Amino acid sequence: MKMMDKLKKRSGTVEAVILILISWSILFFLCGENPVQVVGYIMSGSFKDMGAVASVLNKIFLFFLLAIAYAIPDQAGLANVGIDGQFIAGGFFAALLPQFVNTGNLMINVGLSVIIAMFFGSIWAFWPALLKVKYGINEVVTTLLGNYIIIELTEYMVAYPLRMKGSSISRMDFVPENFELPMLFSSKFSSSLIFVAIVLAAAVWYNKRTVKGFEARMVGKNLLFARQAGINTDVVSMRAMMAGGAIAGLAGAIQALYVNHTFQSGFTNDYGMKGMLVALVAMSNPVGCFVIAVLFGILQVGAISMQLSTDIPSEIAAVLQAIMIFFVAAKGALVIKRRRREK
Repeated sequence: MKMMDKLKKRSGTVEAVILILISWSILFFLCGENPVQVVGYIMSGSFKDMGAVASVLNKIFLFFLLAIAYAIPDQAGLANVGIDGQFIAGGFFAALLPQFVNTGNLMINVGLSVIIAMFFGSIWAFWPALLKVKYGINEVVTTLLGNYIIIELTEYMVAYPLRMKGSSISRMDFVPENFELPMLFSSKFSSSLIFVAIVLAAAVWYNKRTVKGFEARMVGKNLLFARQAGINTDVVSMRAMMAGGAIAGLAGAIQALYVNHTFQSGFTNDYGMKGMLVALVAMSNPVGCFVIAVLFGILQVGAISMQLSTDIPSEIAAVLQAIMIFFVAAKGALVIKRRRREK
């Protein structure tokens, strides 16, 4: 029976992949281009040199970390749509710290910034979780409204009291060099890759090998049964939400310390929404999140090369992602329907 279930799951995945590729090919044909050549342009644009590879990796680490920030609460039955707010909180305080504290040691400075970012990211996820478990207020509403609060607050701070002197745009002072994430082996690759590897390994281990991970999955699948089994569902929900916020804060710190080297207006760039889409496509599976993040990263960076080599605009990458989301969501709906029939 287990073997048959595995075959059914794999067959559904294969069918979804085939339908995605067929749909992409039809779209490219309608645009008057050869699908094979277009895919070649996307791949070549993503891996043509070390700079392009670094750009892809930057997208991957953002999409993956923010996907995990959604996936952890999602497994506990919570929808963390406040990822953008938690991402902003982490980036803001990571960029703010150097204005008040500088130990002179790069590793200590970066470590402090990351800890501060994860702390404030988790705090921005804490109060919606508290309102959820204490008063039953829908976390979608509170986290979404929380995004607007912190976006407007930080926009004001970088436009007025914390604005860099002489800057034509709203941003803080650039972080000192001893706060910037170091490169790996004197290359273009940031040590943020280490954070990604740690988070991926920790997420897989937590999800599959720990009691707390099992409890989170139980709460997500059946809240009433989890309570009857003696699981403190309130604690599990708050822990999952704060863990997601901390990881979103980590992503914000990396964006501020490595990519932007400051905190500026429009910091989020809807990365939280893209991370959430990655998690939804991957069905909140940590390894799946990484795979989909890689695909999204390649599409985002490679789309520029595609636009230069064809008449297809780079914005078509969003359409390709939407097609992927549609078929994966349809596959998930069919799986749920089949399980109900079996019951």
